[in-house]
Amino acid sequence: MPNAKAKLYYTTSKYLTTLPIENGNIIFVPDVNMVCLDMGNQRFSYQTIKTFVTDADRLALPFPKEGFYYVEETDTI
Repeated sequence: MPNAKAKLYYTTSKYLTTLPIENGNIIFVPDVNMVCLDMGNQRFSYQTIKTFVTDADRLALPFPKEGFYYVEETDTI
């Protein structure tokens, strides 16, 4: 898959559909607590959003859901 430059957006759910799908988009939609990622010519939406200090903390999550997870220690999503 070719690399895409990341573009950050901040919008409301009312205007989300007006933003065209473009690989590399990272869209924050705070009114519905959602993050959207545009990859492979598709938009993936995540409403489970969690930040962990360490990767060990992330791995200790007992029942993980599909979602948007960020680990501070490794600076990875």
